[in-house]
Amino acid sequence: MQHPVNSQTNTESAEQPESVAELTARLHRLRRPVAKVQRDIRAAEYAILQTEFAQLVDESRQLLRDERLIEDSPQLAELASSSTAIARLIAGELNRINDKSARLVSSDVISQLNERFGTNLALLESRQLQIDACNAYASDLHQTVRELLYQTHVAPAQLQNLAHRIRLDVQHISLAELLPDPGLMIENQLTPSEWRSEPSVYGMGIQTARLLAFAAPGMFSWNDRTELLVVAALIQDVGLLLLEQQYNLSANQLAIDEPSAYRQHPSIGAAVSVALTDYAVDLPSLIAQHHERCDGIGYPHGERSDRLAAPSRFLTIAVRFVELMQDELLRSSIVGNDSNRDSLYTTVARRLLLEAEQGELDQPLTVAFLQQLGLSDVKTRTTGRFFKLSRFGGKRFRRDDAVNTSTSRRVSSDPGDNVPGSAPTPSPPPKHLRRTLIDQPDAAPNPD
Repeated sequence: MQHPVNSQTNTESAEQPESVAELTARLHRLRRPVAKVQRDIRAAEYAILQTEFAQLVDESRQLLRDERLIEDSPQLAELASSSTAIARLIAGELNRINDKSARLVSSDVISQLNERFGTNLALLESRQLQIDACNAYASDLHQTVRELLYQTHVAPAQLQNLAHRIRLDVQHISLAELLPDPGLMIENQLTPSEWRSEPSVYGMGIQTARLLAFAAPGMFSWNDRTELLVVAALIQDVGLLLLEQQYNLSANQLAIDEPSAYRQHPSIGAAVSVALTDYAVDLPSLIAQHHERCDGIGYPHGERSDRLAAPSRFLTIAVRFVELMQDELLRSSIVGNDSNRDSLYTTVARRLLLEAEQGELDQPLTVAFLQQLGLSDVKTRTTGRFFKLSRFGGKRFRRDDAVNTSTSRRVSSDPGDNVPGSAPTPSPPPKHLRRTLIDQPDAAPNPD
């Protein structure tokens, strides 16, 4: 996302970098000649490099103080500031390089700084690439959504192409790049084109689509459904744009001021998706059910698992995962602490597994989904169980006996076990006795 500096700053210096992407590119150009510090090059070249580093550090000061950059992308701003600070240190060492007595020490120091400099720039560049990709997705998505809202017949080709691009893009990234940093929310990197709700609608759709495109192909019986799931994820919340027109409230404000209307957006989005001609007939039902729950506590209709097809249950899991990732209470404890980057996703996975245990989500599908993300082996706080997976659901979980800390007695996780000296355990809540595509990978899904 372009983070412009204010107009007053632009008039002061035309050379100031106007975005983090431009700053990163200029830092990269300066880094390459620094690698030559251990060779015999003239002092004049060191002086030129030192001047260029110092000038860029000075010119970047206003960009790095941009309130919008700091508020929307705290980790991006932190990385950019850190990279610029290292550039300042390199400039100081280059200034000392002319002193022959300090040359050997300075060369060694510069080499270490340059290595850290390169690591920082690589992280900064990968995050900027993620932002640029999501902005490109949002731009294409906006055109299709506009056609869906204003036309009665829309060809699905553009959405199919976008789903294909996302699927190809996530094949070549690591899990760390797939899951955004706690301080890098996709919706904060998007600019509304026509409706105020677009950043949240497109941000939610794009992140859910990326997760599904990453996870679904690795789960047997889902590879041929990946495109349908990704398309459904991309336009899952388009109903919120129509509700914004009706109530003149953004999606976030609508959820607070008009919750009953907000809970109807899946049904409205399903009706909008009918405009896609010659496409899968399952698409409207997927969109209509993306906030339903297996135990009937979801919305808009409170349908239970026996009324939800397996693709709907799978989409619901991905949607809930993204919702938890965007939970401010969870994120606030992580932002600014890079050493705990993975703790947010571990917490999200634990919450997701707990909800699956309680019957809100399809349990085998939840475990399989998290395994694809490398997050399935997390402990749930309530029961002390560790989920273990064999052939995507062959074993649901391994039960480990908990210990009562006050009495030092073992408390069996299985209600039927009679452990000597253990406290009685209450019966667990009834399980949902249903069959899913994971239970029967070769069976056709029930259209109901």
